[in-house]
Amino acid sequence: MNRSGIAASLVLFALVSAAPASAQQFEGVVTMKTVNLSSDIVADQTGEEEISDRGREKLFAMTYDQLVALSGSAHPNVMQVKGSRIRTASFDMPGFGAAYMLFDAAAGMMRTVAPARRGYYEVSMRDVAGDASDEEESHVEPLGRTQVINGLRCTGYRVTQGDQVMRVWTTDDAAAKQVFTNQLRMAGAESEGARSSLAKIARYGAPIMTQTFDEEGNFSVEVWSFERHALPDSLFAIPAGFSKLRTPGN
Repeated sequence: MNRSGIAASLVLFALVSAAPASAQQFEGVVTMKTVNLSSDIVADQTGEEEISDRGREKLFAMTYDQLVALSGSAHPNVMQVKGSRIRTASFDMPGFGAAYMLFDAAAGMMRTVAPARRGYYEVSMRDVAGDASDEEESHVEPLGRTQVINGLRCTGYRVTQGDQVMRVWTTDDAAAKQVFTNQLRMAGAESEGARSSLAKIARYGAPIMTQTFDEEGNFSVEVWSFERHALPDSLFAIPAGFSKLRTPGN
């Protein structure tokens, strides 16, 4: 798992934190796929050194597969989710081999399991939680368009935030919204950033595809999919016989 994959897992951890007991919990596989085009590729595709709305429209219209072909690579991030618990895909942990991460929102803990060491590292999410309250205010404008993305009917919006121009496609699907709105709290502490995100999801829906041009002319697309099915509790538990290890650097 690369840095963006781990970051996505941290974001999803916040999104699925401790829903009320009466709410139906999502159980299944959540996949986030990203693709990134450098400003050089963007300029080559649009014929523009400084991207215009017409140039953006050309890339907005491209499919995910077309963008992957242009970039030469894609970045999938697959996570198994059961209520407030998450297990990431395996990734290479330098010096320790293959590892994976377990998040327990109810306990506010993140654990990195290293099978080769027959152990795990444990960090309180209270130590890593942040507040996005200093983010620049965004402007949202309906596109007046809908499309089906990964089986979900989505509504499009143009979102500008500073020098960033985005097209965000959201859904009112109950399962997707449940994953994205289960409190948006870290260890039960509500933040201004969480309240702002909750208000946006309540008003516009859960973001299934986000297409972004940044201030440097790069273009990125992030697409989410949700697959419901039962998962055993053992996937989210520390394997028997594994010991807690000292966190590197401590």
